[in-house]
Amino acid sequence: MVTMQSTEVGAAEMMLMELRHTVQSLEIDLDLMRNPKASLENSLREVEACYALQMEQLNGILLHLESELTQTRAEGQRQAQEYEALLNIKVKLEAEITTYHYLGEEGRTSILVMPWTAATPCKPSERPPPAR
Repeated sequence: MVTMQSTEVGAAEMMLMELRHTVQSLEIDLDLMRNPKASLENSLREVEACYALQMEQLNGILLHLESELTQTRAEGQRQAQEYEALLNIKVKLEAEITTYHYLGEEGRTSILVMPWTAATPCKPSERPPPAR
């Protein structure tokens, strides 16, 4: 019985040593896995921080471009209104020029007719015969 117990104790001790060795190996493997995990977590935080900074910069650029677009639209509308006003002035000036041309032509016709009527008081049917 004693030999059987000592064999069982020896087997149990051997099993215990194997289990301790397995535990130590697993702890070493766990430590080896923790280091890359921590390194990867640090890299992930750095990448997230970098992307957050880039997003902030891009949002700033976007806001600036939206502001420029608003200003450009306003400038375009202002120029369109100015163009419309100038076009209206041009149309009015062309109408006035046409009126002055018409009045000028009418005045020239009156000037051409008036001397003839003043020099010859008779009507066209009562004109004297041409001199021969």
